[in-house]
Amino acid sequence: MALALVLLADSLIGRYQHMIVQDRIDRLAALETLALSALRADVKAITSQGNGRYELTLELWNVKGDQPIYVMSPAVHAYVQVGRQWMEVPTKPTDESAAAVLKITGRQQYRYVFEARPADYARLLSSYMHVRFVNSMLVSPKSMPGDELFERTDSYYVYLKPWDADDRAIKREVKFDGAPPLWIAMPPH
Repeated sequence: MALALVLLADSLIGRYQHMIVQDRIDRLAALETLALSALRADVKAITSQGNGRYELTLELWNVKGDQPIYVMSPAVHAYVQVGRQWMEVPTKPTDESAAAVLKITGRQQYRYVFEARPADYARLLSSYMHVRFVNSMLVSPKSMPGDELFERTDSYYVYLKPWDADDRAIKREVKFDGAPPLWIAMPPH
């Protein structure tokens, strides 16, 4: 009888522990789905401010929209490819709110200024710099998360027309219809 009670207690404790572990696994899966499927992030625009200064506009989009998504500590870094290496260039948000907890309910844009004036750069597309932006952020369904945080890092690649580019030379080499664009989005790689 005592052995049966011990086995029953052991079985109940095992089921309880399995239930707790499964609940944690389900919450992590839901958090991963929220961060990777319900939140879209992309380069919306890049504008030139002259003399090698550019403004990057990133768009964060809560595609579900039925519940807010909170993004904490977004950090954007910009890199220009020089040879086979990536050289980081100075980047900073244009608005102080980019350093706070962001409540994403629909489409929201955030701007960053960066300076890209390297002495030399890789030319994967004639006369254009190969530029990579890395956006790291913590994602949560709550504004004050406990352990419900998912770290998401996205990389975006573009061809960016340098500050000192000659549009006529670019048109001769690349054959654009009209003026060469300031930037050209690239697929992830």
